[in-house]
Amino acid sequence: MYRLFIVDDNPLERRGVAGLLEWRTFGCEVAGLYASGSEALEAAGREPPDIVLTDVQMPAMDGIAFGARLREDHPGTQLIFLSGHDSFSFIRGALQLEAADYVLKPVRKTELQAALEKAAARLSREREAAVERDRLLRQAGLVPSEASDGEAHSYHDRIVMRIKTIVAERYREPLTVQDIADELYLSLSHTNNIFRRKTGQKIFDYLTEYRMEQAKALLRQPDSKIYCVAQTVGYANKSHFCLVFKKHSGSTPSEYKSRYA
Repeated sequence: MYRLFIVDDNPLERRGVAGLLEWRTFGCEVAGLYASGSEALEAAGREPPDIVLTDVQMPAMDGIAFGARLREDHPGTQLIFLSGHDSFSFIRGALQLEAADYVLKPVRKTELQAALEKAAARLSREREAAVERDRLLRQAGLVPSEASDGEAHSYHDRIVMRIKTIVAERYREPLTVQDIADELYLSLSHTNNIFRRKTGQKIFDYLTEYRMEQAKALLRQPDSKIYCVAQTVGYANKSHFCLVFKKHSGSTPSEYKSRYA
């Protein structure tokens, strides 16, 4: 049974959506109704949802910002956005988060049902893929069939070391966390959770940090060019690289380079 959150600052619309479908018919249960993204994030920290229906336009934290925050800790959660406006900026944000659907208000039963079926189908495919990856790993002898606590720790340590090796070998490419998970035959959420539990850091942050340290070493070379450094550490866009570098180091690549000129 999939756990489902409904997030909307309007109590009438929140309860209205909750009563619109027979959720169990679709293998879902409404695990919580929340008036804000911050309330839902707090609840997700205790027990994460599988599917979230969230209003886009909410005070303090809009639905897109909430969805992005939720995905940082629970990347496998399926998002369905609800909105009273056909806004390009909101739709673009939903697309960037790979939302299952974007449903306009007033919410119609048939449209919500179609969105829910799409989200459930995605979850089903991911779980099937996870089972298949687990089978392949067991066949390869990478995961003991009945792992003890010690074996599980050892397995997780090997996964972390493999992730760090992949980053060191492929950081020059347009490498993503999904690419890393695919190479390990693991789901994105499982890979992220293992790495974070063992290191206290998200894979994306580790990859970015690794790239920035390599960039600093290159920028200290007197004949280095910033656009070449950006490409060398996996950034096709120089402007994006400069923004990430400044956020990481507190100075622009030009400022950093001038210190060693």
